[in-house]
Amino acid sequence: MRRLIPLLALAGCLAPRAPRPDTGVDPSDVVPAPPDILTANVACRPREGLWRLQIETAGWVSRVRTWWTVDGAYVETHALQSHAHDPDGTGEVLFLDLPIAPDLRLAQEDVLTAFSCGDAPSIRWSIFPVDGPPHACMHTEGAFDGWDTVPGLPACPGDKR
Repeated sequence: MRRLIPLLALAGCLAPRAPRPDTGVDPSDVVPAPPDILTANVACRPREGLWRLQIETAGWVSRVRTWWTVDGAYVETHALQSHAHDPDGTGEVLFLDLPIAPDLRLAQEDVLTAFSCGDAPSIRWSIFPVDGPPHACMHTEGAFDGWDTVPGLPACPGDKR
């Protein structure tokens, strides 16, 4: 009997997953509309030592990229990950929990930020459609307001402040 317990546990791991519920939408029939920003939230959580970003879009996106700065000279970039989407292509929610680096030299794209909760960084959000350049952008106000002076950023149509 004791030998059967590990075998049963292994069989449970290998069992097929339950089928996904039928949404009535064939994914190959979905023609996503160009995405737009519905809501965007950013909060620093000092107890957890991280920044939490979340964005809700109308339409599917291929990616959401953010740029962070307090002075325009030092700029970090971080991407958000898809968390949930509407099967019919009408919306998506993306988020990022970004830990604060214990040493600013350890900051790394999409992994750690050098910005602490007291830094008040300005954040530029750009959403990219399934194909093509950014479709919409917005800015989270912080210590910096000169995004047009930062070299290397993609054009930002549909800019929301």
